[in-house]
Amino acid sequence: MNAISEVFDIVGTNASQVATMLGVTRSTVYDWIGEKRRIPHDRLYQLEDLLKVPRHFFLKKELNKIDKIELLKIYASSVLGEEVSIFTGGGLQ
Repeated sequence: MNAISEVFDIVGTNASQVATMLGVTRSTVYDWIGEKRRIPHDRLYQLEDLLKVPRHFFLKKELNKIDKIELLKIYASSVLGEEVSIFTGGGLQ
């Protein structure tokens, strides 16, 4: 699974919903996911604002484990409205 698909999965959305939110076609979003087209800069900022996910996540080919943990932390913090800590007992859990 590529980074864009994983971001959508983690934040609980899909290409159709994102297309509607951005006012673009589903095929445009699928082209971004399939790396047939690059995401325009203005759309990166919109994605960041709408999904509360830093735009650099949408520019990656895939997410590694640390990326996924960071994304989960960012998303949980935005949903809860407070900082979420992922450290317990001196290490990553």
